[in-house]
Amino acid sequence: MAAELNCNACRNRVGLASMRYSKDGKGLICESCYNKQNSGVSIKIKQQEFSRPIDTSPKKKVEFYCRNCSFKWSRALDFRGPKLCPSCGRDTIMYNLPNDADELLRELDRMDDV
Repeated sequence: MAAELNCNACRNRVGLASMRYSKDGKGLICESCYNKQNSGVSIKIKQQEFSRPIDTSPKKKVEFYCRNCSFKWSRALDFRGPKLCPSCGRDTIMYNLPNDADELLRELDRMDDV
């Protein structure tokens, strides 16, 4: 047996599944009373316009290395956050550069291409 409640507007007993909150949000009313209250109400969807286009191009990344905990990570070249290791929180970070000169030059060329 489904639970029934009295409608606060028309006082009829109605199943709980068809009850709605009234316009003021304080009482429960039946579906027919709800439709009577909200017959002139229309929902307007506001279109949001963006003032500038979103840049989806890949960002240039720089690799870092923490001398304290040996954690390696990369960040965008234009990152303006704190210059701390995200793992240990210390400022013992350095750029993670390739070991030989040829590899370093290739890495720099790749950074220029991006």
